[in-house]
Amino acid sequence: MPYTKATLYEVFRMSYMVPIPLAHRTTADVPYRDMVIPKDTCIMYNNFSTFHDPEYWGDPNVFRPERFLSPDGSEVVGTERVVAFGLGKRVCPGETLSWNSFFLYFVTMIQNWKMEVVDGQAPPDINDVFVSFSLSPNPFQMKMVPIVSGSH
Repeated sequence: MPYTKATLYEVFRMSYMVPIPLAHRTTADVPYRDMVIPKDTCIMYNNFSTFHDPEYWGDPNVFRPERFLSPDGSEVVGTERVVAFGLGKRVCPGETLSWNSFFLYFVTMIQNWKMEVVDGQAPPDINDVFVSFSLSPNPFQMKMVPIVSGSH
């Protein structure tokens, strides 16, 4: 199951829904590197820069779940930068429920369905998204073919 969980981390890294999460405010002066962020400063971060930094990820536009696996593939590692549910004291309270739901949904889908490109169409480009307050894929068509029991 580590590869399945690593795949979900890669999905969350590449297809985050909110490019710029809600703003927060500092409640005290905060030392940061060689400066001080004053109390009552509005703080925002950019998920795109976090999830697509080539200095950290190497090949951020390539879907590669292996980046989240230990060298022997036995455990999930390096997930600290995937902050799809926020971080710190303001992390989403539904993170555990969401992870479990995503995991069960994903495993059920890949166990029971084969996803295929509609004849004559190119597969969707995972980097081609509609940008607004949230990100969503541009429209595309695909076929969901049931896997007959015993054929996989």
